[in-house]
Amino acid sequence: MRLFELPAVSHRLLVCAGNLDGCDRDGSIGPDHYRVVLWPGMPEPPRVVKAYEPALHMRRTPTMPLAWCMELAASTDRAARYHAIAELARHGTDEALARLEACARRGDALDRVLVVQALGLGDPVRLDRLEVFLDDPQPEVRFAVLSVLHHAMLDFEFDERAAATLDTDVAYRILHRASAGRDASVREGIAKLTSYLDGLVDLVPPAADAETIHARSLLARLCDEGLLAVDSDFDLEAAARAVAAAIDESEDDASTTAAAIADTVVDLPGVVELYADEDALARILDATS
Repeated sequence: MRLFELPAVSHRLLVCAGNLDGCDRDGSIGPDHYRVVLWPGMPEPPRVVKAYEPALHMRRTPTMPLAWCMELAASTDRAARYHAIAELARHGTDEALARLEACARRGDALDRVLVVQALGLGDPVRLDRLEVFLDDPQPEVRFAVLSVLHHAMLDFEFDERAAATLDTDVAYRILHRASAGRDASVREGIAKLTSYLDGLVDLVPPAADAETIHARSLLARLCDEGLLAVDSDFDLEAAARAVAAAIDESEDDASTTAAAIADTVVDLPGVVELYADEDALARILDATS
């Protein structure tokens, strides 16, 4: 088991040894593929090299109502379940995550892989929910858990606008449990992931209070929905602290709070334009609370 990592000037290059559909003749892939990552254990030689691109656009807000997702998740049609599973992960509520776990319990190995992969679409990625799949009898399910963790680490390193911080305690616990009782080649691959995680620990910001976490989620949602345009000078953590202070100082009224947020956001460094009106801000404020 090997992780191929090639040095680059500004990007970590990851080699995909999988059988990619839709590859161009020169071996490259189109922009519709949001990431190319080599996963340990692939038997084929490396074929495609591409600079890593964060998958934040995959973590968009759900487009399907939760009630529809709950209904489709119980369908006997796998295609219907597939769409519902991804949307449930994007909803991310306790009810939605409970239905995801129910889908995994009722389904076969492919369903469980789909559920694990869907958990990687959550914002934040719920690493704690992945742990229950480490004891799965099917190796492809266990590998899916490690793959989602790997992607979460990559997103944390490369995506400056990621709303979620990396829960390193859970990540280390997953890697430790995943290596127990495995053969040497599996342990070698997990050791490389552990070494990578060691290098990310210093990047993890100090724990924020609940208000700052709420403000961070609000700003990330505004960006995801195209309601906030920012440039390279935008600092999410500093912006979250400023917005949290504005929320704290405003009156306990949705309209007043939304106005305070708008006044604060437009003056933040790196903000190009705020397209959200007070109604949109109040809606997102409620959705992220």
